[in-house]
Amino acid sequence: VHAASEPAQQLLARQGFKYTGYVDIFDGGATMIADRAAISVVKSSKLATIARIEELPEGTPKFAVSNERFKEFRASLGRLTEKSGEVVIGPRFAKSLNVKRGDTVRFYPL
Repeated sequence: VHAASEPAQQLLARQGFKYTGYVDIFDGGATMIADRAAISVVKSSKLATIARIEELPEGTPKFAVSNERFKEFRASLGRLTEKSGEVVIGPRFAKSLNVKRGDTVRFYPL
């Protein structure tokens, strides 16, 4: 691993990725893999249904949030509130994630 890439490799290793011993032929970088279920942020994330879409106060905590679609996957950082397996997110945030009331999102606190 190039010295400039060591921080990224260490971050991935802390998340559960393992070095394969292979090098990517296109960029010459080390190849790392992980079982999705073994990735720390995935294990610590939660799934919830969108109960409401409405403006949230400026001080509302921020999360990394993604929709649960494969072909139309979206992920972003934004504010949400959670209670009993349901979340509330703002209208612009919902639009950026391409989600609506009743959809499921995965989120992780920042």
